[in-house]
Amino acid sequence: MDVYWFDDKPVGHCRVPAAWKVQAQLGEMTGWEDVATDCPIVKGDWSRVTFAKPVPAVSIRLQVKLQPKFSAGICELRLH
Repeated sequence: MDVYWFDDKPVGHCRVPAAWKVQAQLGEMTGWEDVATDCPIVKGDWSRVTFAKPVPAVSIRLQVKLQPKFSAGICELRLH
């Protein structure tokens, strides 16, 4: 999975996040499980997460911790 974070520093109010992780639902009636934590944060390039084996997910989501007093944005998300 690759995420390209939006950051409009120094004039705007969007920054790369303080932290983020990937969660997945592995079945239709299951809760969310962490499948990648401590994900890298790269400004101006792709932040890439690789998995040792395929994740058979029904749904995925990113859980993002924002920097204080700033928003965050995603320019593009790629699943491989």
